[in-house]
Amino acid sequence: MNGEKVRLGDICELKYGKSLSKKVREAGEFCVYGSNGVVDNHVEGFTSGKTIIIGRKGSIGEVAFSDGSCWPIDTTYYVDETATKQDARWLYYTLGSLGLTKLNKSAAIPGLNRNDAYDKELWLPPLAEQKRIAGILDQAAELCRLRTRALEKLNTLGQAIFYEMFGSVHSNPNGFQRVVLGDLIKVSSGQGLTAKEMIPGDFPVYGGNGINGFHNEGPVGANRIVIGRVGVYCGAVHVTNHPCWVTDNALLVRQLQPCSVTYLAEALRVADLNQYAGRAAQPLISGSRIYPVEILLPPEDQQKRFGEALQAITRQQYSAERASNKIRILFASLQHRAFRGEL
Repeated sequence: MNGEKVRLGDICELKYGKSLSKKVREAGEFCVYGSNGVVDNHVEGFTSGKTIIIGRKGSIGEVAFSDGSCWPIDTTYYVDETATKQDARWLYYTLGSLGLTKLNKSAAIPGLNRNDAYDKELWLPPLAEQKRIAGILDQAAELCRLRTRALEKLNTLGQAIFYEMFGSVHSNPNGFQRVVLGDLIKVSSGQGLTAKEMIPGDFPVYGGNGINGFHNEGPVGANRIVIGRVGVYCGAVHVTNHPCWVTDNALLVRQLQPCSVTYLAEALRVADLNQYAGRAAQPLISGSRIYPVEILLPPEDQQKRFGEALQAITRQQYSAERASNKIRILFASLQHRAFRGEL
């Protein structure tokens, strides 16, 4: 295999980004990059040509790519066409494979020292080989993006079908019964369980935004509705697929009237319960806040039809997720082989 082992500092310079406060930004065609990607746009950029942006403060070591001039702010390093003689796309993938996110030395705000980055060793192939490797990885990355977009579209189909079948609670074009949640459900907080208290096991642990770990006990059964109670994602709705543990950062739903769990979960999502959260210290919802909220209660046969439609979407989502995971594994394998000179 052609090439040689070199230090990162031998082949590029990590330049410091420049401050650009929100007050002085003017809407334009040039992307403004922070340590974790695009944060805004501006009327001018200052880098030369294709640019690689690396998180310096905060999200350290995260790598982004701009096809043209841009404005990396002062929480970043950047590599543009004046800072390297290597192929920009190859170097972008290489930087992403070096583990720069693990080089933090600051106890307070995470920070990346560029001298630590410079000491990273890598395999440097000839320029023509760099371009060939980058082309292969670009194709694999595009496949990942296409799969991700397809999955995102599938994730919105449930709500689209809901509106098509039932309409909104305000328009109610089919004249369905309106009920307030307090007449349909009761909610109660789950049981406290900190990360330190979790004992590794097979039972999912639900917090404010879904599964956040696994435990050796699962006192809550499958097919139960869980609503995030505290935090930015309070009001997020999940349905348990297996016995599980629900923490006190979430609310467990108990139904007072017969209603399809699948239908009710989607109706709660459509109701956007987060908008009813209290905002005093951190976002929080409770029974008293959501019980007055109205939803539609269509006949049982229509709820069943909706459940069947959603089940078909779920099967497609499962297939799409499996395909996406396979492509991500393939991409990681290609990267690994590429930077060992085996591609």
